[in-house]
Amino acid sequence: MYKLKQFVFILLTFFVTYLKADQLALIDKANAIKAVEFLRLNSDVVLFCGCCDGDIKKKIHVYQAIYKQDPKYKEYYEVSIKYEYQGDSIAGWEPLDLAYVHTQINGLWTPLGKVIGMECDPCVEPFVFASNANTKNELRAAAIAKVPNNVSCTEQKSHNEEGGGPVLTKTCLYKKYKIITQGYADFKGRYSYEYSVFKKDENGSYVRIKNAILFNET
Repeated sequence: MYKLKQFVFILLTFFVTYLKADQLALIDKANAIKAVEFLRLNSDVVLFCGCCDGDIKKKIHVYQAIYKQDPKYKEYYEVSIKYEYQGDSIAGWEPLDLAYVHTQINGLWTPLGKVIGMECDPCVEPFVFASNANTKNELRAAAIAKVPNNVSCTEQKSHNEEGGGPVLTKTCLYKKYKIITQGYADFKGRYSYEYSVFKKDENGSYVRIKNAILFNET
């Protein structure tokens, strides 16, 4: 009888942990839209699953966010991102569980799911986290601060295939570097920006580089 009770306890513990570990991976469309719009405006987040053993906090920069319908459960949607970690772009789309994506609110990293009004148990209280890894925005700001005034820039507007306001593209040339900034409007007309840095090689072609290289070389 004791062994049976012990087995049942272990089984229940496993299922509770499993259920907690997968909370807001599939959500309704309205909240998926909220999450994507939020990530486009607040692109520096921390990935951390407080309900998962051995997980580590990882501060990342989101440079693209989308939502898509789940192929099996049509009433649910999944939010996925492309992101940069420690200056490197991570290949492929990363699906998110909004219980374990944390955004900074009043100095504390708080689950995005709760921020947009969803219920979840992240297994951790809002926390303070200081990462040594610079995000894309931080590296870009440092790089821009060092760039002299002799920079030539051009701006243009183009049609946004996803709807909303036009895509704003600004291209700046400085010595052997080219910096391209693209702005995308949300449903309220507010813009978020993506930044790319290129360096001219020996053949005269521009090759994409890490933002940190511009910061270190200029």
